[in-house]
Amino acid sequence: AGIAAAGVRLRPTQPGSTIGQVDVWADPATGVPLQVEVTARGATLPVLVTRFLEVRFRAPAAGDLVPPPVRAGMGFAVTNAPDITGAIATLRLGPLPDRLAGQDRNGTPLARISGTAAYGSGYTQFVVLPLPRQIGLSAYRSATSAGGTVTELPGGESVLVSTPLLSVLVLDSDVAHRTYVLAGLVDGKLLQAAATELSTYRWFP
Repeated sequence: AGIAAAGVRLRPTQPGSTIGQVDVWADPATGVPLQVEVTARGATLPVLVTRFLEVRFRAPAAGDLVPPPVRAGMGFAVTNAPDITGAIATLRLGPLPDRLAGQDRNGTPLARISGTAAYGSGYTQFVVLPLPRQIGLSAYRSATSAGGTVTELPGGESVLVSTPLLSVLVLDSDVAHRTYVLAGLVDGKLLQAAATELSTYRWFP
């Protein structure tokens, strides 16, 4: 964006992360990031690049903060946003364990949504979302047809779909009679280990 930016490189030390490095360039005066590059572990070129082409550090004009007046043909509607947290809670999908694959359950915002959980810290965080049986089986079939790797587990089976950065695993547990989606910027082996434990987890007495 025409600014001589200062750069910093972050290298995750956790072995389970798919991120090899994150390069951040920021404006030295304000610290505002101007460009970020994310490179997968083992790769030489970044997989994700985002940047500003033009930046101006100034307060917006007063006129830019005032909505335009209503004209003929214009209209608006007022509605209430759905309570997603409450909707998930009504599904009664059962609790999740406090620890998976050696990773403790954490308190990130996603983890506070009823019925979901996040595990790990830093660059090895992954999320677990239980799904209703019908939706879950549809997700499982979609992942399988997309070329995912199917694995038999002690309490069910899973299908893993991986990219250089993101890994997604769909677990069908015969023990809990539930389907789970596990996802994160982590190695597929970590999700597979978590799925192995989760496949035999009984959330009911």
